[in-house]
Amino acid sequence: MDDYCQATELSDAANAQLHREVLLSFRLLFGQVKAARRIFHRIEKERAMKNKIHDPLLEQLCGSKKPLGTIMSEEAVHEKDVYNGVDFPCLGARLARILKYVELHKTTKIRDRWRDRTNRAEWMAFWTLLLIGVLSIVLSVVQIALAAAQLDAQIKSIPK
Repeated sequence: MDDYCQATELSDAANAQLHREVLLSFRLLFGQVKAARRIFHRIEKERAMKNKIHDPLLEQLCGSKKPLGTIMSEEAVHEKDVYNGVDFPCLGARLARILKYVELHKTTKIRDRWRDRTNRAEWMAFWTLLLIGVLSIVLSVVQIALAAAQLDAQIKSIPK
């Protein structure tokens, strides 16, 4: 990106590549996840009402589930679940820094983990552990209650 920023005039190919990466990075950061789209809609609606400005391209990139076919050809911008450095030759280093920052700031509080869905595997492991833990506590309480009832029945059945 630094080479692109320092150049006074970009070639058409470099311009097109940078444009594609900017569009794809907006889509990656804000539009591919349902929760991010919801946050975008809430913030964008407030901003648009305050400034009386609506940006339809930004709405398509960040607010729609599948917008890229209407913005650019499918070959130019191909949305994926997993990206690598080849997909972002210009902005890849900056996106890698964002990823590193996100990975270093993991949730540690239970209340935050309750809502955090950034890492699907951790979220599923947390909820599975919570479900199994609650279920085992409930079954233990039921077992104690049944043991108490059985003991009570045994005591009552002893002749006096």
